[in-house]
Amino acid sequence: MFGQTVAFIIMVLITAFSVLVSVSYNRQELAVLSLIGGFAVPFMVSTGAGNYVVLFTYIVILNIGILAIAYFKKWEIVTVLAFVFTSLLFASWYTRELFDNKLPHVGALAFATLYYFIFSITVVLNNIKNKGVFSILEYIILIANTFFFFGIGMGIIHNWGINSKGLFTLLLAIYNLGYAIILYRKFGLDKNAIYLLIGLSLTFVTLTIPIQFEGNQITLFWAAEAVLLFWLSQKSKIKYFKSGAVIVQGLTLISLLMDWLKYDFPVEPLSVILNPLFIAGFVVSVSLFLTHWLLKKEISEEKILLFDVTFYTKAVLVLAIGITYLAGFLEINYQAYQFLANSASALSFQVTYHFVFVAILLFLVTKFKKEKLSNVLLIISVVSIFLYIVTFYRIPNKEIVQNFTLNTNTKYAFYFHYIIVGCLIYFSFQLFKKANEIPKIAILNGKLMLWLFVFATVYILSNEIMVHSLNFSTDEIDMKQINTELIKNGVTDYSMEYEKEYMVEGKLDNIKRQIIKIGYPILWGIFSFVFLIIGIKKQLKNLRIIALSLLGLTILKLFVYDIKNVSETGKIIAFILLGVLILIISFVYQKLKKLVVDETPKSSSDEEIQ
Repeated sequence: MFGQTVAFIIMVLITAFSVLVSVSYNRQELAVLSLIGGFAVPFMVSTGAGNYVVLFTYIVILNIGILAIAYFKKWEIVTVLAFVFTSLLFASWYTRELFDNKLPHVGALAFATLYYFIFSITVVLNNIKNKGVFSILEYIILIANTFFFFGIGMGIIHNWGINSKGLFTLLLAIYNLGYAIILYRKFGLDKNAIYLLIGLSLTFVTLTIPIQFEGNQITLFWAAEAVLLFWLSQKSKIKYFKSGAVIVQGLTLISLLMDWLKYDFPVEPLSVILNPLFIAGFVVSVSLFLTHWLLKKEISEEKILLFDVTFYTKAVLVLAIGITYLAGFLEINYQAYQFLANSASALSFQVTYHFVFVAILLFLVTKFKKEKLSNVLLIISVVSIFLYIVTFYRIPNKEIVQNFTLNTNTKYAFYFHYIIVGCLIYFSFQLFKKANEIPKIAILNGKLMLWLFVFATVYILSNEIMVHSLNFSTDEIDMKQINTELIKNGVTDYSMEYEKEYMVEGKLDNIKRQIIKIGYPILWGIFSFVFLIIGIKKQLKNLRIIALSLLGLTILKLFVYDIKNVSETGKIIAFILLGVLILIISFVYQKLKKLVVDETPKSSSDEEIQ
């Protein structure tokens, strides 16, 4: 009966009249029917021309009508239907145009932005007018509207091929933050809705850097953002900032771990210290220390997400120390193996770093009286001593072997082992200090602890004899002779390095045996004498028993093992020195017999009986 334009106008008028009637008579169901009819109009009068500007202009007008309804009536179902219909219509058009490669980027982004603005106002309008409280459904619409626009906008920009996705995300964050400030200051909107808008703003700020950039820039930004959020939470008294900060801090740690994986396969060689991976670790550790500093001022016992403030404050401090340790360790590990062919020398850098880091940290926590951290570090110190005794003591000797094998001349492990020994002495000092301060620590005051201490001392200093003797005996190894023997035996290049290492180790083993047979008995005998004197003077029965046990072990070793295949001169020296020590020990026992026999004071009742 009518042309398309006339029919379209008639349908618009009918829809507008229906909306007016529904508001006038307060009939929500009539408004729903009007809405359905309004969205059906474009399909009923369509000719298939596909003029998206006319279509979406009409939808904009229709949604403005819904906005007018929201001002007068809080009909959530109408808002929901309008949002769902608009989103489905726009998404279906966007998908079709995208696959046909006909998407008008400017127009699509403009209409998507208009719809976003309209619905962000529609959701809050009635609550502004009536000072109402948001329902769960309204919160859902607010979130869905934001993320639908974000998804569509990102898709349009990506298909457009411009590098503005980060800018788009940042603008969305700024809009939500500005919108929240205006609604709070000017209209006094429900605080929970304000917090939601602030949360959306923080979410998009957090997403901006990873969307626009890559690599350690993400980590640096999130580390700074987390500290800023904790600071803002204290200034604004808005606890949701803390929750956001904890989430961002978690993302920061994940991002940092992903950065550190690049140490294994860097795109290009990393400069010393001034490289993105170390800087990222350093900045994250600083941000964690700043977080701890901010949170320890907190007086309230409120929770941050699932954590108590006190617990989270302590956890952040532990994380900060751990990240600091790992940042330095990974950097040293990479650079050492980058510049040194001798793997033992490279390993010595990491081991030395570990011992020095633990020693410095133990000194600091002791000075500032952090009891719990001090106890943890003492346990780490004990473990470090154990690891040195079990495996790390070999590093200087391994360095000598590889110097011969690889034709290198590095002595880092030899020089660094002095620093490690110094750290071991400091660890022992702190352990005995703790034992004296806290007598209740049974393991530190028990007999076993003294035996372990003596064993560790003798073992470590015996290794010192070995290390120095090997370093001053390298002239006895002739690499020319070894190379000649390998060539005669027809060793291939593939196994040459392994065979060299095997033969050098064999030569060093001969030197080691001489040191064990001559040097160890003398050293152990001296230790026996020193421990015995200390045990007598301090009236420590267990230490005297340990001294005599060590002396007995030395004598047994001398007769069972050491006299085999040792030069006559070596045997004479070892026996004479050991004999002198035994005579001195006997003389000391005779002179201080009373202290040795009876060191327990008698009770008054016993004296009366006597």
